Amino acid sequence: MGLWLGKEFTLRRCVCVCVCVGFQLSIGHFSFYVLNIVLTSLAGCSVALVFSASTRQHTIGTILTALVWVCMMVFSGLLVKLSTVPLFLQWIKWFSIFRYSMNVSSTPIICFEVFLLGLHIC
Repeated sequence: MGLWLGKEFTLRRCVCVCVCVGFQLSIGHFSFYVLNIVLTSLAGCSVALVFSASTRQHTIGTILTALVWVCMMVFSGLLVKLSTVPLFLQWIKWFSIFRYSMNVSSTPIICFEVFLLGLHIC
């Protein structure tokens, strides 16, 4: 029963994000968004499991996982513009799980939206 309440809370949070951000409200887009969230969480858990299994102390694994995820966020373009990153470090963006998740979640959901300036995206 407790597991079901967790799933219901996660679905409520996803609905709230989709409505507040202004994504297209259709079942297909919503399912794609939820699938993206689930797969990104699964990838994050696998990174954490790799580091926790490769170290003897769980605190070191936790610190390594946090370092890797912060680097992924920096090189995904979320925390820093990718144009300001030096050229010799820009290759790291291809290893960012977070970058792929952001690209997947933003492209099909925002496509075909008409913004205030009359511009179409995609």
